[in-house]
Formats: sequence, C-alpha cells, structure tokens
Amino acid sequence: MRGGRSPPLSYIPLSSQDNPANLHDGSGWRGDRGEVKINQTQRNPTGCKMDKKTCVVYDELSDNNFRKEKLMGVEKWTLWHVGLSVKSIDKAVKYFESLGGKAADRPAMVLDSAKFESIKTYGKTDAPTWKIKIRMLNLGPLTFELTEPVEGDNYNKTFMDKHGEGPNHIAYLVDELEKEVAELEAKGVPAMYHAKGQYAYMDARKVGGVVIELKQSMPPGPPPKR
Repeated sequence: MRGGRSPPLSYIPLSSQDNPANLHDGSGWRGDRGEVKINQTQRNPTGCKMDKKTCVVYDELSDNNFRKEKLMGVEKWTLWHVGLSVKSIDKAVKYFESLGGKAADRPAMVLDSAKFESIKTYGKTDAPTWKIKIRMLNLGPLTFELTEPVEGDNYNKTFMDKHGEGPNHIAYLVDELEKEVAELEAKGVPAMYHAKGQYAYMDARKVGGVVIELKQSMPPGPPPKR
C-alpha cells in the first residue's frame, strides 16, 4: 500500500446503486460521512483475505460486487529499521558514512538481557544472558540497526556465526505489542525473545528466513505518573 501507514478502515452497507468511483476522489483516502475509506490500489479480483479490522473491498469481477472483508493487524505496523549484523560497528559506521549515510548522534550502546525486568526466550525465563552492541544509522530513506555481538549466544551472534555479516531482522513499531505477539503466536510464529511491554523478536523463519522485531511504540493507556 502506498503512502506509508494507511488510515483505519471501517464498514457500512452499500447499496447496488453505489458507484465505487464515487468513493474515491483520485487524490487519496476519502470517505463519505467519514465512515467508508477505500483506495483504488486495494482493488483485488479475489478480495483481500485478511483479518482484524473490517473494510470494504471492491471486486473488479463485478462493478457492483462489494465484500465485507477484514484487514490484517500488520496494516497498523510502522517500518522502523532493518537489523544488520556486523563484526565492528565502528568500521560499519565509517563505511556507510563514506557512502553518504549518517549514524545517530547517540553513540553505540550495549543491550544486556540481564537488565530486562522480564524477558523470555521461546517462552522460557532461564535462558543464558547475552549482550550486543547497537547503533542506528540512516542510509537514504532506510534505517539500519547495526548489531555487534559482545557476549553470549544472542540471535545476532548465532546469525553471524552461520551467515557472516548481513541483514538479520526487520523491525516494526506497533501500538499494542502484547496483542500483536499473541496474534502471531496463534498463527504459528513463536516469540524468540519477548520482553513484555517493550519488544519481541518473532521467529518467522519458516518461509524466507525472516525474523520480525516488534517494538512497543507507546504504552497503551494514559502515560505513567511521575
């Protein structure tokens, strides 16, 4: 879907007299009375086989055939970064900045699993601890999370041992981490690492070898009291 994150979609019944062309003004998302939002890029002869939020999808097989379908939770995810395993963050920063990239002003930090109040590894709380060094770097419109193994057998270390340097995960910001984790687990995607309320590495390597990181963007509900 173009234009980044799409606005939420909702459903209202449509009569056979409704013309799909009238629901879209050609310049972006639009909904009469603020209730229906449909985009021509969503036209799909087979409908969108998705779940979670309901929407209306126009079926090109019939001009007046509208379907009430569901929208996947992933539509609410916001791309954050691509994780990149490197042997040396300092050397990686120097190289990518020579290409025009820009490292974050904040220096590299060490992430220590022992400092998380609650973290599970494939559902277990007694896994060995690990440390990795992290620094963010922008290259064009994409952000890299450079990761350098420090101690222990974190996934970033085992990935490097097996594959060498390279991309090891894709990260997204989500509004409700625990619900997103539960939904993926229900679909057969286990949580590799899960720090409740903070982040989770979801093991989707079954197809394509992809590991998905989900990061809580903002805690749901009111801000904590100071």
